[in-house]
Amino acid sequence: FLMKKVFLNPVIWILAITDLFVYIVRFAILDWGPSMLDDMGLSKELTGWTVAIFEVAGCAGMLCAGYISDKFFKSRSQRVCAIEMGLVAACLLGLHFLQDAQQPVLFLVLLALAGFFIYGPQALIGIAAANQATKSAAATANGVTGIFGYLSTFVSGLGIGAMVDWVNKVNPGEGWNYVFLMMIAMAVVGMLIFMLMWRAKADGYDEQK
Repeated sequence: FLMKKVFLNPVIWILAITDLFVYIVRFAILDWGPSMLDDMGLSKELTGWTVAIFEVAGCAGMLCAGYISDKFFKSRSQRVCAIEMGLVAACLLGLHFLQDAQQPVLFLVLLALAGFFIYGPQALIGIAAANQATKSAAATANGVTGIFGYLSTFVSGLGIGAMVDWVNKVNPGEGWNYVFLMMIAMAVVGMLIFMLMWRAKADGYDEQK
Protein backbone atom coordinates (compact mmCIF):
# COMPACT_ATOMS: atom_id res chain seq x y z
CA PHE A 1 0.00 0.00 0.00
CA LEU A 2 2.83 2.40 0.85
CA MET A 3 4.62 1.62 -2.40
CA LYS A 4 1.48 2.32 -4.40
CA LYS A 5 0.28 5.42 -2.59
CA VAL A 6 3.65 7.02 -1.80
CA PHE A 7 6.85 5.65 -3.32
CA LEU A 8 5.42 4.83 -6.76
CA ASN A 9 2.95 7.70 -6.79
CA PRO A 10 4.13 10.40 -9.26
CA VAL A 11 1.97 13.06 -7.61
CA ILE A 12 3.83 12.62 -4.32
CA TRP A 13 7.17 13.01 -6.06
CA ILE A 14 6.01 16.10 -7.95
CA LEU A 15 4.88 17.60 -4.64
CA ALA A 16 8.21 16.69 -3.03
CA ILE A 17 10.29 18.26 -5.80
CA THR A 18 8.16 21.39 -5.75
CA ASP A 19 8.58 21.60 -1.98
CA LEU A 20 12.30 21.97 -2.62
CA PHE A 21 11.74 25.11 -4.70
CA VAL A 22 9.23 26.56 -2.23
CA TYR A 23 11.62 26.15 0.68
CA ILE A 24 14.61 27.54 -1.22
CA VAL A 25 12.74 30.81 -1.76
CA ARG A 26 11.43 30.87 1.79
CA PHE A 27 14.75 30.16 3.52
CA ALA A 28 16.67 32.45 1.18
CA ILE A 29 14.63 35.38 2.47
CA LEU A 30 14.67 34.22 6.09
CA ASP A 31 18.39 33.43 6.20
CA TRP A 32 19.73 36.25 4.06
CA GLY A 33 17.02 38.93 4.11
CA PRO A 34 18.61 41.22 6.73
CA SER A 35 22.10 40.98 5.20
CA MET A 36 20.73 41.45 1.71
CA LEU A 37 18.67 44.52 2.60
CA ASP A 38 21.47 46.04 4.65
CA ASP A 39 23.84 45.81 1.67
CA MET A 40 21.14 47.34 -0.53
CA GLY A 41 20.99 50.44 1.66
CA LEU A 42 17.81 49.87 3.67
CA SER A 43 17.94 51.50 7.08
CA LYS A 44 18.90 49.42 10.10
CA GLU A 45 15.49 50.03 11.66
CA LEU A 46 13.58 48.70 8.66
CA THR A 47 16.01 45.85 8.09
CA GLY A 48 15.28 44.55 11.58
CA TRP A 49 11.60 44.28 10.77
CA THR A 50 11.95 42.35 7.53
CA VAL A 51 11.86 38.82 8.92
CA ALA A 52 9.01 39.64 11.30
CA ILE A 53 6.93 41.18 8.50
CA PHE A 54 7.65 38.23 6.23
CA GLU A 55 6.64 35.69 8.88
CA VAL A 56 3.49 37.45 10.08
CA ALA A 57 2.27 37.90 6.52
CA GLY A 58 3.10 34.24 5.90
CA CYS A 59 0.88 33.09 8.77
CA ALA A 60 -2.03 35.04 7.30
CA GLY A 61 -1.20 33.63 3.88
CA MET A 62 -1.43 30.05 5.14
CA LEU A 63 -4.94 30.59 6.48
CA CYS A 64 -6.12 32.36 3.33
CA ALA A 65 -4.61 29.72 1.04
CA GLY A 66 -6.39 26.93 2.90
CA TYR A 67 -9.71 28.77 2.82
CA ILE A 68 -9.40 29.56 -0.89
CA SER A 69 -8.45 25.97 -1.67
CA ASP A 70 -11.52 24.58 0.07
CA LYS A 71 -13.97 27.31 -0.92
CA PHE A 72 -13.13 27.91 -4.57
CA PHE A 73 -11.03 24.98 -5.79
CA LYS A 74 -12.78 22.03 -4.11
CA SER A 75 -9.61 21.22 -2.13
CA ARG A 76 -7.43 20.99 -5.24
CA SER A 77 -4.56 22.60 -3.40
CA GLN A 78 -2.15 22.27 -6.30
CA ARG A 79 -4.09 24.93 -8.22
CA VAL A 80 -3.78 27.44 -5.40
CA CYS A 81 -0.08 26.61 -5.11
CA ALA A 82 0.51 27.21 -8.83
CA ILE A 83 -1.21 30.60 -8.70
CA GLU A 84 0.59 31.68 -5.55
CA MET A 85 4.03 30.68 -6.83
CA GLY A 86 3.39 32.88 -9.85
CA LEU A 87 2.47 35.74 -7.52
CA VAL A 88 5.64 35.12 -5.49
CA ALA A 89 7.68 35.46 -8.67
CA ALA A 90 5.89 38.75 -9.45
CA CYS A 91 6.60 40.12 -5.95
CA LEU A 92 10.27 39.13 -6.16
CA LEU A 93 10.52 40.76 -9.57
CA GLY A 94 9.16 43.95 -8.04
CA LEU A 95 11.68 43.72 -5.21
CA HIS A 96 14.45 43.24 -7.74
CA PHE A 97 13.58 46.53 -9.44
CA LEU A 98 13.44 48.32 -6.06
CA GLN A 99 16.90 47.26 -4.96
CA ASP A 100 18.02 50.85 -4.60
CA ALA A 101 15.80 50.91 -1.48
CA GLN A 102 14.58 54.42 -2.29
CA GLN A 103 10.99 53.39 -1.62
CA PRO A 104 11.26 51.43 1.65
CA VAL A 105 7.53 51.28 2.37
CA LEU A 106 6.73 49.78 -1.03
CA PHE A 107 9.71 47.47 -0.63
CA LEU A 108 8.38 46.12 2.68
CA VAL A 109 4.86 45.77 1.27
CA LEU A 110 6.18 43.64 -1.58
CA LEU A 111 8.25 41.62 0.88
CA ALA A 112 5.16 41.03 3.02
CA LEU A 113 3.19 39.94 -0.05
CA ALA A 114 5.98 37.55 -1.01
CA GLY A 115 5.72 36.00 2.46
CA PHE A 116 1.93 35.91 2.22
CA PHE A 117 2.05 33.95 -1.03
CA ILE A 118 5.04 31.65 -0.36
CA TYR A 119 3.66 30.30 2.91
CA GLY A 120 0.46 29.14 1.21
CA PRO A 121 2.22 26.48 -0.90
CA GLN A 122 4.42 25.55 2.04
CA ALA A 123 1.35 24.65 4.10
CA LEU A 124 -0.73 23.17 1.30
CA ILE A 125 1.94 20.78 -0.01
CA GLY A 126 1.69 18.75 3.18
CA ILE A 127 -2.11 18.75 2.96
CA ALA A 128 -2.05 17.72 -0.70
CA ALA A 129 0.41 14.91 0.00
CA ALA A 130 -1.70 13.60 2.88
CA ASN A 131 -4.85 13.69 0.76
CA GLN A 132 -3.19 11.91 -2.14
CA ALA A 133 -1.69 9.18 0.07
CA THR A 134 -4.90 8.89 2.17
CA LYS A 135 -4.91 8.74 5.96
CA SER A 136 -3.28 5.30 5.91
CA ALA A 137 -0.07 6.67 4.39
CA ALA A 138 -0.26 10.39 5.19
CA ALA A 139 2.73 10.40 7.55
CA THR A 140 4.99 8.62 5.07
CA ALA A 141 3.97 10.99 2.27
CA ASN A 142 4.72 14.00 4.44
CA GLY A 143 8.06 12.48 5.35
CA VAL A 144 9.00 12.24 1.68
CA THR A 145 7.99 15.83 0.91
CA GLY A 146 9.60 17.06 4.12
CA ILE A 147 12.98 15.57 3.22
CA PHE A 148 13.03 17.56 -0.01
CA GLY A 149 11.87 20.69 1.77
CA TYR A 150 14.70 20.63 4.26
CA LEU A 151 17.30 19.67 1.67
CA SER A 152 16.72 23.22 0.47
CA THR A 153 18.72 24.53 3.42
CA PHE A 154 21.91 23.39 1.68
CA VAL A 155 21.04 25.61 -1.28
CA SER A 156 19.60 28.55 0.64
CA GLY A 157 22.29 28.50 3.31
CA LEU A 158 25.66 27.37 1.99
CA GLY A 159 24.81 27.72 -1.70
CA ILE A 160 23.59 31.31 -1.67
CA GLY A 161 26.42 32.49 0.56
CA ALA A 162 29.00 30.88 -1.74
CA MET A 163 27.27 32.31 -4.82
CA VAL A 164 27.25 35.86 -3.45
CA ASP A 165 30.93 35.65 -2.50
CA TRP A 166 31.91 34.29 -5.91
CA VAL A 167 29.84 36.81 -7.89
CA ASN A 168 31.16 39.72 -5.84
CA LYS A 169 34.72 38.64 -6.60
CA VAL A 170 34.02 38.49 -10.32
CA ASN A 171 31.58 41.41 -10.50
CA PRO A 172 31.71 43.44 -7.26
CA GLY A 173 28.39 44.54 -5.85
CA GLU A 174 26.26 42.28 -8.05
CA GLY A 175 25.94 39.28 -5.74
CA TRP A 176 22.44 40.02 -4.45
CA ASN A 177 21.18 40.73 -7.97
CA TYR A 178 21.95 37.13 -8.81
CA VAL A 179 20.22 35.95 -5.64
CA PHE A 180 17.03 37.75 -6.65
CA LEU A 181 17.20 36.32 -10.15
CA MET A 182 17.74 32.86 -8.71
CA MET A 183 14.74 33.20 -6.39
CA ILE A 184 12.54 34.44 -9.24
CA ALA A 185 13.63 31.47 -11.35
CA MET A 186 12.90 29.07 -8.49
CA ALA A 187 9.41 30.52 -8.03
CA VAL A 188 8.66 30.25 -11.76
CA VAL A 189 9.91 26.66 -11.94
CA GLY A 190 7.84 25.81 -8.88
CA MET A 191 4.75 27.30 -10.52
CA LEU A 192 5.34 25.29 -13.70
CA ILE A 193 5.75 22.04 -11.77
CA PHE A 194 2.56 22.69 -9.82
CA MET A 195 0.77 23.26 -13.11
CA LEU A 196 1.65 19.69 -14.12
CA MET A 197 -0.86 18.64 -11.45
CA TRP A 198 -3.57 21.15 -12.40
CA ARG A 199 -5.99 18.37 -13.41
CA ALA A 200 -5.02 16.00 -10.61
CA LYS A 201 -7.75 14.80 -8.27
CA ALA A 202 -8.08 16.41 -4.87
CA ASP A 203 -7.34 13.11 -3.10
CA GLY A 204 -6.64 9.46 -3.65
CA TYR A 205 -9.43 7.94 -1.61
CA ASP A 206 -11.31 6.59 -4.61
CA GLU A 207 -8.22 4.46 -5.38
CA GLN A 208 -7.51 3.41 -1.82
CA LYS A 209 -7.95 -0.30 -2.40
